[in-house]
Amino acid sequence: MSRPSYKRAIQWLANNDDTSWVDGETEVDRYPSVTAALVVDLFDKTEEQVRNDVRRELRLLDAKDAQQSKILAETGLVDISELRLVDYVEDP
Repeated sequence: MSRPSYKRAIQWLANNDDTSWVDGETEVDRYPSVTAALVVDLFDKTEEQVRNDVRRELRLLDAKDAQQSKILAETGLVDISELRLVDYVEDP
């Protein structure tokens, strides 16, 4: 088992947690999730540091998704994660 790292925690939050608090419009909406609050405490960071780092990681994920979509469109390949078996099963 590897040691916990702040970078991995930020990546996990961006990939798995509710990140609506990152860009919340009101003060109440900007309260971090419980998981993000744990990251703040465990890694001795401020809420603002965690918020900024999660926001940056979300942008990286969006850019990666956009690049993948562009490659799929250019090559005519299909993203198999979007396929459903139901679409390919014929009715008897």
